[in-house]
Amino acid sequence: MQADILKTNLFESHSVRLISWLFAIAFVMEAAYIERTFSIAKWIEYGSLCFALLLSIGMHFKRRTPISIELIILFSIAAYLSLLTMANDGPLQLIARDMLPIVAICLFVSSLKSEELPSVLSLWCVPLCILLMIDIATMLAFPDGMYSTDTIYASYTANWFLGYKTDRLSTVFPLLVFLSFIQLRKFGQIKPLFYFASALVVLDTVLSDGSAALSGVVFFIVCTALLGIKGFFFSPSLNKLLDYRIFLTIYILVVVGIVVMQNSPIMETMSGFFSKSTSLSGRTPLWHTTMQSISDSFVLGKGLLGSEDYIFITGGFLNAHNQLLEIVTEGGLVALCLNIALMIVAFRQASRNSGSIVFLYGLYSLLLVGITSAKLAYDPMFFCLLFLIGRCQESGFHIRKSHV
Repeated sequence: MQADILKTNLFESHSVRLISWLFAIAFVMEAAYIERTFSIAKWIEYGSLCFALLLSIGMHFKRRTPISIELIILFSIAAYLSLLTMANDGPLQLIARDMLPIVAICLFVSSLKSEELPSVLSLWCVPLCILLMIDIATMLAFPDGMYSTDTIYASYTANWFLGYKTDRLSTVFPLLVFLSFIQLRKFGQIKPLFYFASALVVLDTVLSDGSAALSGVVFFIVCTALLGIKGFFFSPSLNKLLDYRIFLTIYILVVVGIVVMQNSPIMETMSGFFSKSTSLSGRTPLWHTTMQSISDSFVLGKGLLGSEDYIFITGGFLNAHNQLLEIVTEGGLVALCLNIALMIVAFRQASRNSGSIVFLYGLYSLLLVGITSAKLAYDPMFFCLLFLIGRCQESGFHIRKSHV
């Protein structure tokens, strides 16, 4: 009997390690320069993700992990966007590009035991750190960019190993979140290694001139550093400031405002203001054209869009440069409500006495970036953080006063 249990545990540990490495391979293959230079990279990425998804499904059933509300909502989002994309003659490549990584990584995370998280996240930190170092090296070696990407409207030269500006955020930012969780879980405080990694990530975002990415990174670093100051962390003012219920209230009010103002004089006034404003480096004229396109298919959306489709819709930009507008453009009110429901379910599980707090701060940071960036609207790491909140609920740790 004991031999059977030991054999089962050994098999499961090997499965977890194999799936973790498959995702690590996918992270590396997704690097912009590798994907652009080697045509086989995308096939390796898709193959790794498909294999990881199949193994995750097997592990999910073998462990008899219950289907959570989060997974049901996630599957609904993926199915809805996939059907909508196909109905609007969108290629299957877009569905595989956007939905496959999200479903695969979230299914895997939801199947993990709380004690397995540190080892999995530690393994993922290795390729993420290597990619970060290579990205910084290419920026220092090629300050004007490694290569250019051309559209019918403009040519972008500020492309490095991990791509253009905010593109790198889904690679370098999780490194900080995972590292902070591992240190708090193991030591109960933030160690110098986190600050060293933070300095590298800040340098990476500064060199890429990613102001939106930098704001999110700095916000997370400050919040995480405060975790080591026990008195400040547990102060009523900070708890109220970072309370997820306040954030969700504000977020939902903004969404309700968008719904109510559709085809109203208020929306027309805002649209007119955005079309004339030149603030935020041209973001507001883009929001104006995006709002106009949303009104054409506000409830259902247009499906997942390629860059050519988005250029046609927004008049020169590759995306909406706003997370909410991107979600509504592609998935309409239906997808927006599903995304909000997923966040509500995940945020309600967050507890300030468990490891989930660093993932909660990570989500706050990414949503802050989402004000002027749409990169994270359907990003695997954004959804991964949502699911990690639930997995950490039972694995709390004691936060000690930091000596750093």
